[in-house]
Amino acid sequence: MAGRYPAYYTLPFHAYETGNLNWLCAHEAESATYSMAMRIWPTEVKSGALSWQAAQQRLRDSYTGAVAAFLQAHGGRAVNHILDVGCSVGISTRALGAAFPSASTVTGLDLSPYMLAVAAARDATPAEPAQPAARAGQTRRWVHGFAEETKLESSSVDLFSAAFLFHELPQAPSRAVMAEAYRVLRPGGVFALTDNNPQSEVIKNLPPLLFTLMKSTEPHSDEYYVFDVEAELRKTGFAVVQTVETDPRHRTVLAMKR
Repeated sequence: MAGRYPAYYTLPFHAYETGNLNWLCAHEAESATYSMAMRIWPTEVKSGALSWQAAQQRLRDSYTGAVAAFLQAHGGRAVNHILDVGCSVGISTRALGAAFPSASTVTGLDLSPYMLAVAAARDATPAEPAQPAARAGQTRRWVHGFAEETKLESSSVDLFSAAFLFHELPQAPSRAVMAEAYRVLRPGGVFALTDNNPQSEVIKNLPPLLFTLMKSTEPHSDEYYVFDVEAELRKTGFAVVQTVETDPRHRTVLAMKR
């Protein structure tokens, strides 16, 4: 995989000159992720009513809860194999495994070997409750690879998750990820994307200077905010598509393969 990183991935991200391809980024990813959750409910956090641990759990529960409700409402299949693409250091992967105990295999896939090394190290020394160990009977795997070319067998996955990935992608690879999700999902399987909500009043009302600063660390965010995710999923072949506002800043877009 080394030397095959696409051009969109080698740009500076999050104020790191080498983007996600460095140890500093990988070691700071957890704290940055926890800070993100705290910014969603600033009043409760500032007052002490919501701890950083509770904020993180609320963020993850809002996502996994939306997925579970969608599966139940539309007769989705039982979740046995979860694929979490763009898994970073594994926070989303672990949350998905905990939320769906029926899953026997939970695969975290990322293009950064640095992120995956931290994820694997966390498995060796889990810190409860932020980094829970895999459930009994559940295998957790960390795979270095492309979200748009996973190398998994067709019709081998029940839940294809992309948590906070799409705002870091140009539109062309975003479409490729959707096509790959459709390929690897079994009938009745679900594609789930959670990310910034372009219709969020919080995001729409950000001061222009702050919004510009955010975009300066996310080189592809302009493409994301004008990307019609639901329409693209339908073009890909997904039969049931739904968007849920899961917190004041984020949405979850869900789609089922029939």
